[in-house]
Parts: sequence; structure tokens; C-alpha cells
Amino acid sequence: MSLSHFPATLKHSPGYLSGATQVGQNLAQTNLVLFKGGLGHPPDVLDLSGKKIQTSGKTEIPWAAHLAKLRKVQAYAQQASRVLPNLSHRHYGAMVVLDNGIEALGTNIEASRKNTFCDLRYAITSAMNQFIAGAVERPVSGQAAQKTPTVKTVYLANSDLQAEPPVPCSDCQSWLDSRYVSPKTQVVSLEQAPSGEGALLRSRTVKDMLPLHQGRDEPVRLTTDKALEALPVKTSLSASQLLDAQADMPDMARSLIRHAKEDTVKKESAHQDGKAQTGAAVLLSPAGLMNRQNTFSWSNRWTEPADLRAAANALDRVDRRRHFVQKLPGFLKGFFAIWLAPQQVRAIAYYGELPPIPSLGRIARKSKSSETLVITVENDVIRVRTIQDYMPEMYQTRKV
Repeated sequence: MSLSHFPATLKHSPGYLSGATQVGQNLAQTNLVLFKGGLGHPPDVLDLSGKKIQTSGKTEIPWAAHLAKLRKVQAYAQQASRVLPNLSHRHYGAMVVLDNGIEALGTNIEASRKNTFCDLRYAITSAMNQFIAGAVERPVSGQAAQKTPTVKTVYLANSDLQAEPPVPCSDCQSWLDSRYVSPKTQVVSLEQAPSGEGALLRSRTVKDMLPLHQGRDEPVRLTTDKALEALPVKTSLSASQLLDAQADMPDMARSLIRHAKEDTVKKESAHQDGKAQTGAAVLLSPAGLMNRQNTFSWSNRWTEPADLRAAANALDRVDRRRHFVQKLPGFLKGFFAIWLAPQQVRAIAYYGELPPIPSLGRIARKSKSSETLVITVENDVIRVRTIQDYMPEMYQTRKV
């Protein structure tokens, strides 16, 4: 995108150019593009009065203040790349600002390839620890406890602007879906413009990033007392595009929900504390193998998610059958070729819970696709969506 799309008053604004030239050596000196808008929207109205831009069409924010913090985040990530090399050779930076004014920086710390603490989670925990350390006066009897702070703004920037856009991973996005973060929390990032010239300052809310978690205006009922055959089946646009030729989709959705529901039993054991479990069922493709599991709790803190347990068990069954087929004579292998083909999680159904964000990210990486169908019961309606509906910023094509 070139600056020809913007008013001449912006292109020739002395304050604009002076701010752009200070971003760093990785940025073009006179071609910083600042725009508003949620995900999937083109750069639309810019409010040039007072050098401010609008975000989400509601609130004006001083872009110069955001730019200064993003420069600080990028400098922090660049410093980390010099003094603490990572195994992935990538360094991301994040800053969170709490509603009480506390600020904290974070970068990804990679203890090993399997143990990584990402920049956003580090920044949130660091900010909360600062709040705890600063709470010197403890509440006494009769006094109200101090209000738990929430994250007001998140800033994201990579050490190298030419790297991939700084989008939080699925684990970090699950932290955005927590009691410390509001749907109105602003997420501001600095990234390279699609044209490769200059940079974009992207502003959106957590509601934009997680429309089916933090973006819900009202809670949804994820169970039903009605017969599943009587529930309507509704698909999202992305799911409909995958299911044009699949007339059996409503039956498949009801079948998977039925299997997931069967595993939501109430356990009276000490492990479950009498709480109802949540269930999940997966369908593999092309084998068409189905498997279901329920959530297993080791304790109140540690649980094994139902969806990942079901997917792992189904894939393990396929591996065992593939091992058996490979031992057959060549002329027989053709009859079982479906078990030799790479398997993907074609669909996954949940009963009693929203799809966990980290699980969706792991399933998308395993299947190398965000087109896995996600099926839930919501307010007596069976909903069929795709993973990209739940995490649009990670998996939908950006339109900027």
C-alpha cells in the first residue's frame, strides 16, 4: 500500500514524518502507514485532528504514544536477540499496560524446544507480579480487598520488522481469554506493510481476535435437554464453503455431538469432585474413524482435555492399523489403502464446553489446516464452524 491512498495533509505532516523516522533501522524513514480497523477491514477513516487515529470506529487514540511504546517493545526484543539467543532464532516482544498504570515487557524465553514461555504470557505475569509486589498494604478485616487489575492495552512487535506479523500463538490467545483481560482490551502491533515498503500500526480489540470467546455479548448454554434430532444445524460461511457437496453433514454433526454427549457423565470420585465432565468426539479423514473421550482431571488444576485425548487415541488406532497393513502382501494392500494415507482431524465436536483455544491451535498444526470443522451445541442449536472462525487473525487471509 502506498501513501497515495491517504490525504495530502497526512503525507506532508511534519509531525508524522518525524515520528516515522524514529522507529528504527528496520523501518522506512518516510513511509510509515498508520490506520485503524478491526481484522479484515481496509484502512478506512483517519482522523487527522490532533494527530490521532480512530480504533474500532469508537475511540480516538494518540498514535504517537502507541508508536513510542512499540519502539520500546521492538528495542527490547532486539536486545534479547543479542544477549539471549533462542533455539528458534526468533525473538518476539510484548508489553502490557494494566488499567492501574503498571507496564511490563516480555520476550519469548526458550528453555528447550518443548519448553517455551512466550512474550505475551511473560509480560502479563510480570505485570501481575509487579502489582502483587506493590500491594504493600494488605486489606484487614472489614476492608475491601484491592481490585484485581485488568490488561488495558497490549503492544506487540518483533525484533525484525521483516519477520512474520506479531500474532499471538494459540496458547497466548488463551491468556487473552482470561479474567485478566477484557473484550475491550486494545491490541496494537507494528508490522511490515504488505507492499514491503514501510510499516503498519495495527489496532484491534480482543473481541476482534476472539469473536467466539471474548467476543460473545451473552453467555451461551452448551448443553441441551432436547433430542439432538430435533435441533437445527447451522453452518458458518467458512464451513458452508467446505460442505457444499456433503449432504450428510447434518447427520454427521448430530452423530458427533451424540458421541461427545455420551461421555459427559457425572463422576462422584474424589478426582472429579462430583462435577459433570465435558466430552469431545473427533472424526478422522480419509479413514472416517471416530473416537470420543471426556475430560479427565488429575486434580483441580491439572486436566487432560477431552479433544486432544480423542484425537490422540484416534490417530494411535490408525497407526496400529497402518502397521498391520504394511505387513500384508502387496496385492492386499490396495484393499486397505485408506489406512496408509495420512490422516487429518476432519471434524471435532464439543459438548459442555467451548472449544479450548490451545487445542484448536494444536489440531490445526497437526492437520496443517485450519479447515477442521468445529461442532458445538449452543442454545439448542448445533453450530458447525471451522477453526479459523474461532481464531480469525491466525488463520484467515488478511485484507489490508
